[in-house]
Amino acid sequence: MAFGWNLEPGSPVFFGMKEAQEGIFLDSWKIPTENEEDISRCITEAVNLFGKPDLGLHDLSQVMINSWETALPHVHHKVCQFHLTSDIGEGLYKVPQETLALY
Repeated sequence: MAFGWNLEPGSPVFFGMKEAQEGIFLDSWKIPTENEEDISRCITEAVNLFGKPDLGLHDLSQVMINSWETALPHVHHKVCQFHLTSDIGEGLYKVPQETLALY
């Protein structure tokens, strides 16, 4: 499973990777911004250190989808359930809260 946080557009990103079944944190990188080239490189480095995974989990970002397909084109990947439900929840929560804040 891979994950990253980007607080501001164009800001440095912490990109970390963990083993999903046991939750063991494998490695982390600080990259200039969330981009396909750097994330693909991080995924490739992790594969070189820990071996090719059977499956990848990631957020809904197109950057993550493209990075995974570049680094591991023949390894199945899908959206992490946590990221999916949090994105759905944010969409259900954010707009109504912003609307209420106007009054």
